[in-house]
Amino acid sequence: MFTGDESHQIPLGEAAEFTARFRSSHSKDDGIGLFYSKKFLTSVLQEPECVGIRVYFGENADGEPQPVIVGVDKDGNDLTEGIIGELGLPCPPYCSEDNPLNTSE
Repeated sequence: MFTGDESHQIPLGEAAEFTARFRSSHSKDDGIGLFYSKKFLTSVLQEPECVGIRVYFGENADGEPQPVIVGVDKDGNDLTEGIIGELGLPCPPYCSEDNPLNTSE
């Protein structure tokens, strides 16, 4: 089912449209992104049998959106006995410099 070689790239312009659409439909108080460290992502991807990750849409106890990240095997099954993460650093305040993904230009 999955090989780990699937491509998910999109051009910057399309990505900027996605993020602009999100920002325009949400409050300025809502976060616009989350940071996950290379160490965390690598630890998930290096699990035995892992060929990729799945991101579930979740919500924390305060009602804020919070993705849940889990490794996935070649059959498309979640590696629920492995590393599961959700505690990304929110943007804001942990944001990049202004760019097409996080500001209206």
